[in-house]
Amino acid sequence: MEITHRLEEKDYVQFNLFQIQHSEKLKKRLAVQRFVVSLLFIGIALFTYVFLPRFSLLVAGIFLLISLFWYLYFPTFSKNQVVKSTEKTIASGHLSTLFDEVRLKIDTIGIEERTSRGNHLNSWSDIQSIKQTKDYLYLYMIEASALIIPKRNLKEAELKELKSLIDQYYQKAIQTIDS
Repeated sequence: MEITHRLEEKDYVQFNLFQIQHSEKLKKRLAVQRFVVSLLFIGIALFTYVFLPRFSLLVAGIFLLISLFWYLYFPTFSKNQVVKSTEKTIASGHLSTLFDEVRLKIDTIGIEERTSRGNHLNSWSDIQSIKQTKDYLYLYMIEASALIIPKRNLKEAELKELKSLIDQYYQKAIQTIDS
């Protein structure tokens, strides 16, 4: 089976958003940032309440509100930062070859990527995991890097054939994620 597709910028942005929402390491790191900054503001509020009695209630209240705001707003803030950072990286031109046409040849050996840069064969045993969303198939070779296959480029029959080949040759289950 052969599939030809070309990634768009939005595909790479969506992959990075998917990563921060589903990577255990990234989720832990973001949770630590969320809690540590919130606790820092609570600590400042307690410090001012105890050691600066003249302004204590007002300042402590302000810092508690900042802490609450940070805790509630941080998920949105981190997603916006990922989008901005990804768009900045794309605009810099460092990923220009990522958006070249890609031809995938899928057979019993694995998945061969053919691009303007050359060919690369990923054997089925090289694939650590496969995750799918409503719009994408992500074939992970390592935890932070995946072959992105947008489903919009596939006809229904091609998608069924691809899933059939994956079921036949990939020994682990495809993880379906609603997002």
